[in-house]
Amino acid sequence: MKLNVGSIILLENLRFHIEEEGSSKDKEGKKTKADPEKVKEFRKSLTSLADIYISNSARYFNLMCR
Repeated sequence: MKLNVGSIILLENLRFHIEEEGSSKDKEGKKTKADPEKVKEFRKSLTSLADIYISNSARYFNLMCR
């Protein structure tokens, strides 16, 4: 992907990726851990997109302030 200077990318909600969360539940509801190699690949793919990453953690912040 080639972007112009000053461009902004909006990513989908990453928390639905097991590699972002570190674990997830399978179809039977059992907790499963993310493959460490796939986590590395996931991080590398994200860091290749931009120089700066800003996490909009408004939902998390709202939950913590209750």
